[in-house]
This record gives sequence, structure tokens and C-alpha cells, in this order.
Amino acid sequence: MKTRTLVIGLLSVLTITSCQREVEGIIGQNQQVLTNNIYLSRVVELDTSYASGLDTFSKTSIVYDASKRLIKVNDTIFEAGSTNIEMIGAENRFYNGSDTMPYKFTRWEAYSNGEDIRDTVFFFYNTGGLTIIKDSTIQYYMGAPFTKTVKKYTDLGGGRYYSDRTAFDYTTGILIAKDSILMNRTYTAGNMSMMTDSVYDPFMGQLRYMYRYNYSYDTKNNPFHRALLPYMAQERSGNTKALYSNHASVNNPVSYSFTSIVGLSLNTGSGQSFYEYDSNNYPVVIRYSSSSFTNKFKTLLFYRIL
Repeated sequence: MKTRTLVIGLLSVLTITSCQREVEGIIGQNQQVLTNNIYLSRVVELDTSYASGLDTFSKTSIVYDASKRLIKVNDTIFEAGSTNIEMIGAENRFYNGSDTMPYKFTRWEAYSNGEDIRDTVFFFYNTGGLTIIKDSTIQYYMGAPFTKTVKKYTDLGGGRYYSDRTAFDYTTGILIAKDSILMNRTYTAGNMSMMTDSVYDPFMGQLRYMYRYNYSYDTKNNPFHRALLPYMAQERSGNTKALYSNHASVNNPVSYSFTSIVGLSLNTGSGQSFYEYDSNNYPVVIRYSSSSFTNKFKTLLFYRIL
């Protein structure tokens, strides 16, 4: 997908007054309630290098059904320092009957330059019906299907997983891409403390890249954990700014370090997230700093009771 990665890997956003001062005035609602009834409702990401009123980078709203299942996410991205919309998008999850896990996921994005991109993903589960072991994605561009991608997951034991991906031209059926990922995941107290991925490209006959991330966490509630799609192994979000987009963990990441090898190039980096919490121990403001970008982004989170 073309989407610029947002603060929530999956989640995207709805209608909010896009002024930093006005948004912050709402923070602090929904205090003193049972935490298992609190659900993330809206997310606003601000680029504070711009003046108030022109600082909204993205906004997201999240919709749940009567069974508290996430069914839709609406999002908007704005041109930098402007109220002009660059992209609007919508994600939908579909369920069979009273199932708690979706069987299908769709994503639609419309850009100001006229581009229209859509994905439809079908999920396949293990015998227990709780873990995704395969997905099949059809990508559409300007209303026409152009690729079909199948990804399979295998548990190798000991926190090691294998992912195999193949992509085909939708019309001709010709194989256009293939790779595999060997993944290592280490969890401590429900948090992913270490991840390593090695991506092998059989067309190149070599590793495309390797990377390792180490995380540390707070002890507060991670609001994105509820949005987790139950893959056998969660893949890296690709966004080193949004530490907390690692919603596979029950708490909020506060720091990370990484090492990556791409070709013959060795890269290292690190970063931190700084949180303000409400009385229910959920983050309501997140700020960032890292070795790779200036600290100009700020994220505001809002909740509702279900």
C-alpha cells in the first residue's frame, strides 16, 4: 500500500477539530472507570513545527459493534502545514456470526492526485480458530485488480517463526515477487522485548536485509493492543518513530534500539517515547525523540466507554 505509515500500524482516523489547543481541551474525560471497558476512540497526530490550526498531520476514528469488536477505522492525512487533505481512507473488518476474529479485512485509500487504492485480505486460522496462519490479499489500483499476494506462517518453536510470501500478477498469474522471513520474537511479561527478522529473496539468491530491535516498556495500558490482528508472529511496523505501534505488547514501549544490515550497509539507531497518562493508566499524549528525526510530532489519544 501507498499509505504513509501512521502512528497506529493498522489504525487510521475521522472528523476532529484540527487545532492543537482545542483537542487538548478534551483530554481528561472518561476518568475513574473500569479499564476493561475503555476503548480507543480517536487519535490525532500533530506536527508541532507548524502553527496551531495548521499542525494536524493525521486524524483517526475507530468504530466498534455491539459486541465491542473493532469493525471500522476512518482516517485522514493532511498536506504538511495545511488544511488540504492529501488522503482519506477506511478500513473494515468482517466477522462471521458471533466470531471474535475477522475473516476479512478491507482497506481503501483515495489521494488528492486522483489515485484510488484498495486491498481485500482474507484470513485463515489454525484449528483453534484464534491464530492467523495464512492470508490472501487482492490489491486493486484505480478499481482494477492487479496483484494477488499469499503469505503463510509457520511456528518453528522457541520463539522462531517462518513467513513465506508470494505475489502474482492478477490477470496473467505470473509470479512477480517472492521472499521469506525468518523471525525471532522474545516476550517478557506480555511485551515483545526483542525481535529479529532476516528477509531472504530467492530471485537475488541472498538475504535482502536483516534487523534487530530491542524494546523497553512502561507498566501502563497499551490502548492499541485491542486492535491486534492475531497473526502467529507480528511483523515490524517499519515506522521507527511510532514506538507504540508495536501493539503486540500489553504495555507501552518507552525506548528502543536497532541494528540493521541492508546489502553491505550497517545501520544503528535508538529512540524514546514520552507519555502523559490519565487516571486509568492509559496514555493521552505521546511525544517522541530518536536518533533519526527531530522531535516535532505529538500524538493525542481519546477514549470511550463500551
